[in-house]
Amino acid sequence: MYRELFFAAVFLFAAFQPKGLAQESGSTKTLPISEVTVNAFRTNSDLGKIPQQLKIISQDEINTIPANGLDDLLKKSASIDLVQYIGFKSTIGMRGFTPSAHGNTYTLVLINGIPVGTDNISTLNLNSIKQVEILKGPYSSFFGSDAMGGVINISRKKSKDNISGKAAISYGSFNSYKINANVGGKISPKFNFDFYVNTRAQGDNYITGNNNLLKLSDEEKLIMEYKSYGKEYENTQYSQYNIGGRLGFQLNDDWALDLNQDYWLAKDIQTNGTFWGSYGAIGVDIDRWSQNLNIEGTVGNNELRFSPHYSIENTIYYNDVSSDKFQTSDYSLKSFGFIMQDALIIGTHRLIFGLDNFSKKYESKQWLDVENPTSPFQPDYLNMTTGIYLQANINLLNNKLNTSIGGRYDNINFQLFETELIESVNSTERYNVFNPNLGIQYKFFTGFKVHAAAGRAFVAPDAFKVAGNYTTSGFYGATYRGNPNLKPETSVTYDLGLAYNNKKTGVNIDVTYFTTYFKDQVVTDGSNADYITFINADKANMDGLEVAISYDLGALKNYAYSLKAYLDYTHMYNASVIIESPTEISESQMKYVRMNKASFGVMFTGSKGFSARINARYIGPRDEDNWFYTYDWTTYERIPYLTEDGQEIRPELIHEDLLTFPDHLIVDLSASYTIKEKYGIGITVDNLFDDNYMEKDLYYMMGRSFMARLSYKF
Repeated sequence: MYRELFFAAVFLFAAFQPKGLAQESGSTKTLPISEVTVNAFRTNSDLGKIPQQLKIISQDEINTIPANGLDDLLKKSASIDLVQYIGFKSTIGMRGFTPSAHGNTYTLVLINGIPVGTDNISTLNLNSIKQVEILKGPYSSFFGSDAMGGVINISRKKSKDNISGKAAISYGSFNSYKINANVGGKISPKFNFDFYVNTRAQGDNYITGNNNLLKLSDEEKLIMEYKSYGKEYENTQYSQYNIGGRLGFQLNDDWALDLNQDYWLAKDIQTNGTFWGSYGAIGVDIDRWSQNLNIEGTVGNNELRFSPHYSIENTIYYNDVSSDKFQTSDYSLKSFGFIMQDALIIGTHRLIFGLDNFSKKYESKQWLDVENPTSPFQPDYLNMTTGIYLQANINLLNNKLNTSIGGRYDNINFQLFETELIESVNSTERYNVFNPNLGIQYKFFTGFKVHAAAGRAFVAPDAFKVAGNYTTSGFYGATYRGNPNLKPETSVTYDLGLAYNNKKTGVNIDVTYFTTYFKDQVVTDGSNADYITFINADKANMDGLEVAISYDLGALKNYAYSLKAYLDYTHMYNASVIIESPTEISESQMKYVRMNKASFGVMFTGSKGFSARINARYIGPRDEDNWFYTYDWTTYERIPYLTEDGQEIRPELIHEDLLTFPDHLIVDLSASYTIKEKYGIGITVDNLFDDNYMEKDLYYMMGRSFMARLSYKF
């Protein structure tokens, strides 16, 4: 395995050595870390003064990565764990936290510091994005619940210069296309705006890969199943639309107002379930409408912000993909709240004080057929969190010593609502939690710094696990009892790292060791014969090493061009779950977590309008439950799953409870050329070496695919 990785790295670097390049000083802009501004803490902050681990994906990088949404972007540019289904369903995990598809993800996602209003990152497009900021580690001390493994903040553009824009159209494999446009700028000295629109679709089913770049063992070959190679994945068509924008008003020299709107729609999504169609083909519609108002200004040394926000996301499932389909379920997520914040500037120091409220209300309905509704899986419920936080950023010794210390107090209110077709009543519970953090970095010599951080984080359970009792009916009918003594899931994380950043030499290095103690994981308890409840049971330990290295050869020519080799790598020394019972203590590997993950490659930007990138993504082995079989109900023995034409799938593995999935190396290529700074042509190749792989068991990803692009700037 390591030999293949080595040769792949050599190939990536050698493929883009510059020969005879015309060089124009200043044609390529590269900023040192000390000049990069981030908005992750709901106010502009200098990246060089933040002691916690933070990665920036710039707009230039976003433009060169073949990605349909945030899930594609993150998996190709950051060393994360991912669960990705066909048909717009993805969740991520960082630092050993499992990316569960049906529960907490332990990663908080924001847009300009505001919750995105969805638990599904595959529905987040890359329109009008300035940069993506990835904060690794615990951030509940600033943002509250869910910020346990990390925070991802999408920073959108605010165009305030002359009106300009860009439009592009792309077409490629499997009858797929993308059309997108954005425009923004000032309408008058008082008014400015940003507007974006896009649509994308895939008209044909895609084909899986034909080969694996890395060698598979005999057992891994059985897991991948030779019948899956180079075959059509039925019912993988979709169409998706997105429109949104920002209207800005400059109240005076010190105050500005921005109204943001976004509408996202995916219509007639077809999903076959697994590649083998084990769940049958179903249809899905998803739509989300989000809006927020942002008022920012300064009074003396105070930077003030007030941001109310609201969003509603609906997901509708259908029984099949025919014209006679009927709706089987409707899930609604309403998110709303506000942010009030004051950042006080005292010399080189900053004191951030804030109050915010974030509420998530879940509602659901189920149908047996066209006319007959049935019991949902749980009653409607609300999680409402109100938090107050204080964060101090103190810079000493002529900015050589940067410290960050803070804490947050949260009051969480759980409400369970009386719900039609479920035996339930209105009920409430509440609890309080406090989370502190501390970060420090010291800059010694030129470009070198050592940084350390410690923090505590939590994830609040869903209200139906805490408050009230209810009984559902139907095939999955049962009686549930909330546990008012249920604790939030909590973790404590410590970081220690060493970094070097030097624009003159083009070298950036950061090596960070982290260790996390995770406890009180919420699990279902069915030990009582009369009801099901929820308890705190499992705990886990995770520790690992994060390495980020880049070298820009363009530094030798004062950045007349940029030729950057980069590596983002995470190695987990340990990611284990510890389960305690009255009779024994057991320890096992965390499922869905890969112990090694890396993104590496070479990116070139020239002075004559040509740019190219070749990116490789390495994902190491992972463990996952083996559930893909059926039962002979006369003997209750496991038997292989049979396709419609009678073929057995994985017959040799039906008695394995746990499968260790193979590692993969996925390589993408992109290149573009800009003519007269207005017209652009480009091509991207996904899965260059036709690697057949899965992000989730039996949901095979697309094989090699091509897409050509035309664009126009104005």
